[in-house]
This record gives sequence, C-alpha cells and structure tokens, in this order.
Amino acid sequence: MVAITPLPINEVLPEDVIIEILTNLHPDDLSVCLEINHKFNQLVNDPYVKSRQSKTLCGYLIHNGHNYSFLPDQLAMKCLEVGPSRFEVFDNLEILKQRYTTVEAVSQCRGLVCCVLGGYLNKQYYVCKPATGQCRAIPNPKLRFETAATAIVASLSGQEFKIVRFSLPRSGTSLYLRCEVFDSRAWRWHRCNDINQDIRFPGDWRRDGAVFAHGSMHWFTQQGIFAFNMHKETWKLIALPVEFKDFENKHHTKITLRDAKLSLVCINHDDQVVVRRMDCYFEEEWGPPEVVCFSNAQIQDHSWLRIFIDLIYSSSFGPNSLSNYKWEGVWKDRLNLNAKDATKSFLGGDVFRFQSDSTPCKALQQVTSEL
Repeated sequence: MVAITPLPINEVLPEDVIIEILTNLHPDDLSVCLEINHKFNQLVNDPYVKSRQSKTLCGYLIHNGHNYSFLPDQLAMKCLEVGPSRFEVFDNLEILKQRYTTVEAVSQCRGLVCCVLGGYLNKQYYVCKPATGQCRAIPNPKLRFETAATAIVASLSGQEFKIVRFSLPRSGTSLYLRCEVFDSRAWRWHRCNDINQDIRFPGDWRRDGAVFAHGSMHWFTQQGIFAFNMHKETWKLIALPVEFKDFENKHHTKITLRDAKLSLVCINHDDQVVVRRMDCYFEEEWGPPEVVCFSNAQIQDHSWLRIFIDLIYSSSFGPNSLSNYKWEGVWKDRLNLNAKDATKSFLGGDVFRFQSDSTPCKALQQVTSEL
C-alpha cells in the first residue's frame, strides 16, 4: 500500500480562507501553527492580518448620502475587481433618525466621523464611531456662516477629540476666515482668532481631506500648505516645492503621509506620479522628488502601490484617473482593476481613508438618550 502524503494546507485552502482562520485563533494556537508552516509567518506579518488580530479596521469608508460602506485594505491592496459585494455595510450608523447625512470629516485614526444630519434649516452635528455603533449629537457651530473646511482629530487614548471648523464671513469682500474649535472635554465650541489671510481651501476639501502630523492638521491650498495646530490653536503656511507651485498642477495634487512624513503627491502631464516628502518638518525642508511612471514596473512595488491605491480610491481626482482612457489599460493590466466596475460601485459617493479600533469612545457614551 502506497502512503499518500497530505498536501500542505496553503495548497489546499485559498489564502483568504487561511487568513480568516489565523486571525481568529487564540495566540497560543497561532504560535503552534507558525511552527508547523513557515509560510504562515509571512501571512501573519501582513499589515492587514495584524490589523485584524488587533481588531483594527483599515481601508476606505464610502458614503453616498444614504448609507456607509467599508472597503478593507485586504481587497483594496490586492486590487481585486471592486463591486458592491466587496463592501462591508456599516449598519451601525442606522441608529441615526434619518438616513441622509453629510460627512464633514473623518479622523486619521480611531475611526471618528463628524457628520451633519438634515437640510439647510435644521442641521444637526454628530460625531460617530461606526466600528462601535456609537453616535452622539454635539452642539452646532455658528451655522449662519458657510463652512470652508472641517477636520476632526482623536486623542492618543481615543477617548477625547477635537474638531476645527473654518467658515466664510457673510461679507463676500472680507479676506479672512472664522475659526471655531469643539473640545469634547468642555463639550462646547469656542471661537479662536480669525485667519487674517485669504486662504482658499479646495472646493472638494471633504474628499481630499486634511492630514494630521506633528500636532497640526494640514490642507493643500492655492497659497501653500495651511497648517493649524490643534493644541496651540495657531496656524502657519508652509511653502510648496518649486514644481508644485504651478497652478495647473494643483488640481492633480494630494497631501498625504509617506513613511510617517508629510508628503505631496502630484500627477503631472507626463502621466508620472511625483512625490515630495518633508524630511525636516520644523525647518520646512523638502526631500528630493521621487518619480514613478504609471506604466513602470515600479507600480508593483508595495510602497508605491499604497500611493496608487490611495489615488484611486480617495481624493477628488481618483475617479477621473480611473476613467481616463490613457490610464485605464494600466489599471487593468498591471493592477487587475476594472475601472468601470470600481467607478460604478462608488455611486457618486465620497471616499475617505479610514482606520479604526473597536474600543468604545467614552466621549460618545450618551447615545440612546440624545437620538
């Protein structure tokens, strides 16, 4: 009788099934599995698997005005064809009385969402945490002033948060911005010093969003990078690198973090992606440009892939990139991404980079009584 050697488990089960098993194992059982099969070590060290083990959600929050969906990094980074079945629906946010909301801002970590419920005459601000199903109304800012930009940041503990809102003066000739900050510890808005400069946020600031680094929120504006320190409640303008000062390119520029450093990403007219990192934030020194072409094999490099995927799924020019006939072949051939299906799946919704833990936020505990 001939003995039959069983096949390794990674040749029997699909990788996504193995990942699902590993992320639900007890730590002691997981260590045994790692000793049995060394390939499991690679899977366990994958950022997505680590986030699953720590109960952290990493991916993209899609909001189309009526519901919220979530596209995990596991699917986004593997560049699979994106369809409605790929999304996980956040049913938790259905605790709101009405379905229609506008997302004003999403925190860079801890998964806090600042949203506005209702129309022009009956707006109500809320802060929600979709991963825990928490949602709490907060006092409204001065709604008679039109919003210019909003950002929310969570504390390191995730139990407190701050919101900054810039609004336009009622006089169209005044070249300044009103500034209000909401502090969850005091549970109220307070007025900060006006921004006495003509700062013009992009019209799609909700989609392009703000980036939190070095204690400040950052926006890309026509005048430069506008930085507002959330602790000191002061602001400054950071000068742009020379190649980013061309106004035409500003419609194709996104502010982001690369290797935990404030960075600018630009798509130029040669279908190249140019990245500039700020090597020294306090001296405002920019590092040398990094350039990669869409048709270059570098697109398969993991560090570059994160930038490409972020351009596709978030920012105002992501959907335009998907539908651009010059790049569609690149997306499909190199990334195995069906541009038509991906664009259709967003249904005109806003896409936000999203990262959240599953720990309830104490500042949002009063849920039922306030809804």
